[in-house]
Amino acid sequence: MEAVAEVLARHGGWATRAELVGATSRRAVEAALARGEVQRIALGIYALPGLPADELAVLSHPPVR
Repeated sequence: MEAVAEVLARHGGWATRAELVGATSRRAVEAALARGEVQRIALGIYALPGLPADELAVLSHPPVR
């Protein structure tokens, strides 16, 4: 099974919870979060620590419709 951080790296540094759980498991996502390997930047959006501030700003706000 692929590590959560590897999935995020493959997705450009961020991914949705559904993408992470689909590629790993719910338990793996929660463990990586607890270890500080990933960070939750918005509801259902996870990223590698160190993602540039401009990307974090865009990802942490819902899209305007």
